[in-house]
This record gives sequence, C-alpha cells and structure tokens, in this order.
Amino acid sequence: MDKKLNVIKEYTLYILFFFLPSWRLIQNITLVLLLLLPPYNLKLKNKFLIGTPLFFLFYLILNALFQGKINIEISNITKLLPLVLLPIAFEKVSFDKIINALFVLLIGTLVMQLMSIYGIISYLTSDGIKYELTNYGKLNDVLGFERPYIGYFSAINILISYIFLKRRRHWFFIITGLISITLIIYLSTRLAALISGIFILFFLWKELKNFKLKLVILGSFFTFIILALVTFNSSLKKRFSLIKKDPRTIIWKGSIKQIIDTKSYMFGNASLKETRSNQLQYYREYDQFGNSDIKDRFIKRNYNTHNQFLNELVRGGILGLILFLIPIFMSFILNLKSKNYINILLILSVTMFLIVENLLARQIGIYILSIILAITIFNHKISYFDIKQN
Repeated sequence: MDKKLNVIKEYTLYILFFFLPSWRLIQNITLVLLLLLPPYNLKLKNKFLIGTPLFFLFYLILNALFQGKINIEISNITKLLPLVLLPIAFEKVSFDKIINALFVLLIGTLVMQLMSIYGIISYLTSDGIKYELTNYGKLNDVLGFERPYIGYFSAINILISYIFLKRRRHWFFIITGLISITLIIYLSTRLAALISGIFILFFLWKELKNFKLKLVILGSFFTFIILALVTFNSSLKKRFSLIKKDPRTIIWKGSIKQIIDTKSYMFGNASLKETRSNQLQYYREYDQFGNSDIKDRFIKRNYNTHNQFLNELVRGGILGLILFLIPIFMSFILNLKSKNYINILLILSVTMFLIVENLLARQIGIYILSIILAITIFNHKISYFDIKQN
C-alpha cells in the first residue's frame, strides 16, 4: 500500500511540474496531495526554518495584526502559504525524482511554447489589420499566456536543456534549447534575453577548457551582442531602447513615494490592499503621462509595484524586506559554498524576475519561487550531472 502511495506521490509531483507553466487550477490540488501522501517528515530542521519564507509569513501576520489590518490582509497572506507548505512537501523527495520532474517541466514548457507558436501563426494568417506583435496590446491574447512568463519559462528551459544534454547527449535537447532561444528573440522578452544570455555565457565558460580560448569566445560573444543591438533593426533592440519609457519607471516612482509618505520605514503599511490603493491614487495625481489614454490605462489596470522588493519595502518596511531576502540569500550562500552553479543560476534568474514583477501577486509566481527555493536549498550539495539517469 505504501509503495502505491509513493508512486501516486511521485506522479503528483510530475503533474505539478508539467502544468506549472500553463494550468493554474492544478497547482494547489497537487500541493495538497504532496502534503498528505507519505512519506511524512515533521522534523523542522534549521535549514528549513532559515531557508524558507516561514518567518516572513509570520511577520506579515503579526505586522497586520498589530497595525489593525489583519481583516483586510488575511486573504492576501493566505495565498502565500505555498511558500512554506511546498518546501515541506519537497523535503522528502529524492533528487533523482527532482531530475525527472525537471524533464517533465521541460516538456510542459515545450507544450506551452507550441501553443503560443500556434497562436502566433493563427494571428499572422488571419484576416484583418496586423500589428507588430512585440508592441501589440493584445499580445497575451494571441499567445494564450503572458509574455513575461513565457519568456521566463523559455529561459529556464534553456538551462534544463543544457542539464539533460550533458546527461544524455541527445539531439532533442538541442532542439528544445533552440526553440526557447528563438521564441525569446521573436517575442523580444528583455528579461528572458538577459537571463538566457547569462546562461549561455556560463555554458561557454564551463565547456571551454582552454583559458585563452574562453576569453576569445566570450569576447566575441559580447562583441556580437553589442553589434547586434547597435546595428540590426530588430524588435529586441527596439524593446531595449524603450526601457526609459517603460511603464515601470512611473510605477516605481509611485512605490518610492509610498515609502516616503508612510514614514514607517521599519514596518511599512502592513497592507497589500492599501499599497494598491495608494498606487492608484498616485496614477490619478501623476501629470507626466504624456496623454490621457496612457493615464486612463494606468488607472484602469491599477498596476502593482512590479518589483517584489519594492513591494515588500512598502508593505513590510525594512524588516519585512530583510525577512523576505533571507531565504534567497541563504540559498545563494549554500550553493556558492557547494559550487553548485546550476542552482546559483536558478536563484539568480528568479531574483532578476523579482526585480521586474510581483511574483507573489500571482499563484504561478508563488510556485515558481517556492519550487526554486526548495530545490536549491535542500539539494545544494548534489550535482545535476553526477546522478545516473533512471
């Protein structure tokens, strides 16, 4: 019976990873099953206590309670429970199953990419006026997913493809990597382009044995990237050139203003709802949008802070930000000591994502951060390349 339950638990893990990029409803269901199915582990080790956002979650509850905002914040805090529950579910999962789950994630991401490619082809071959996709307001409708998340999962797929190419030496993983790179370039996802560029630099550095050859290849790589951005009239170049006009420059000004206005630098306002309300008020009062259409869009969508670190500084103050950063910092230090560079790249990628998105505002973002923290903290001493493939 226990053996059958273990098998069910293993395949539940694979279902979670397969649908992580695409199907939101399945994530909480699989998490509950992973927690309920044996084997159990109720021993809370120091690594678990420090390496998960447990103290951060407790702080949000206590801060909201002491500032009299627990009634309006309890639902927002409850959504963050997977940050603590998922590492509990993962602590007894062997690393060979994690490797298998990463392969399942690669396939799930590939399915997501193919669905998006189908959406692009359908749009381009349909009747009616066509707009440049990279600047098309309804791009997410065409893709079926949001561009930042397609870009991020595509970048992660490049890293996973490299892991399995080293383990299996199969042409399939070259194809999955090339599809990811092509989609990132075509959709002009800036963050994903930066992350994948860092990944590729790491691959080159690791695979090239001669130091002088490493310098030549890396120098050539940087030169090519610079020339490509300066010379070619690509959509990716245009997207990078528009950084100064990015909506985040306005959004972040509003977030910083909130920090200054509250004057509660240590504890913040203790309310995500209040943060969004203040952000909306800022958009209404801001007079440098350029035209009324842009201002109406900001007010209608009421953009969140689009930076998780700024968000936690507004909501939880300096103390809240520190508690949020501890697990990320802990993971980085552990993997740096173990020289587990794949895990370091994973932590770096999600940290970069947190700079431009509020991952904790979405269920998918919460699971992305939870999974990466769980994998990189509990398995920081294990190499991705030394374990035999099942």
